[in-house]
Amino acid sequence: MISENKFLELSKKVQNLGFNQSLIEISKIAFDGMNIDRVTLWKFKEPNALVCVFKFDKSGNTFKPDYVFYSNLFPNYFKGLHSEKIIIANDVYKNIYTNELEKHLREQNITSALHIPIFVDGHLYGAVFFSTVNNFYSWTNEDIKFGSDVSQVISIAYISSKRNEDLMKISSYAENIKIFNKELQEVINRKNKQFIEYGFINSHLLNAPLSRLKGLMNILVYEMKNEKRYIEIDFIIKKIYEEYDEMDKIITRLSVLINKGVEDIDRSDID
Repeated sequence: MISENKFLELSKKVQNLGFNQSLIEISKIAFDGMNIDRVTLWKFKEPNALVCVFKFDKSGNTFKPDYVFYSNLFPNYFKGLHSEKIIIANDVYKNIYTNELEKHLREQNITSALHIPIFVDGHLYGAVFFSTVNNFYSWTNEDIKFGSDVSQVISIAYISSKRNEDLMKISSYAENIKIFNKELQEVINRKNKQFIEYGFINSHLLNAPLSRLKGLMNILVYEMKNEKRYIEIDFIIKKIYEEYDEMDKIITRLSVLINKGVEDIDRSDID
């Protein structure tokens, strides 16, 4: 089992890494704590299809395999996975769930395997597979506890990577708004007769959602420090997108009026 301090340290570390790099770091920890030769990560593409998205062996080699398992070909195996229980296969060729995979397992020289489900926000994301090569191994309770801890860290790494992607998108949206607003200001400056009305639009209609957006982003930065507040973070991100959409609609309506050459922009045309 990963110690509490080690678990917290690793959980914080993966939040600042890309998902693939996080998997490499997590795999290294697994090799140190378990008698294994290979770590693979599998993701449900749909309920009936499981895709291998990551493979890392003890020698330090990483692979990007494209193996896909389908439930119609391996019904017992999928039944085991969807039971959301750990599959413990000391001998993969005799285990009731993994023996269906014999062809694939023999090609990979896999003899023993420990398949542990991964949950993201309460939903079954996929599974992490720990395996031995050319050597049968009896998994211990310590192995199972250690593997379960690794599964939790992978879940944290995945969630963190998605949050970081959302933050990058939000930053991009904000930058695009800033650029567009600057160009719009230049157009307005060339139309002096529209200046007063534009000032009202910018101050009261556009800046309102912009101020809310800034406030939400400040809250989000604070909440991101607490990896357990997933629901609150998702709610804030949803609100940020709503504010962005409101600003986008206002800017779009204003652009249409300007491009049509309207001499006198009226706030009622925007509101």
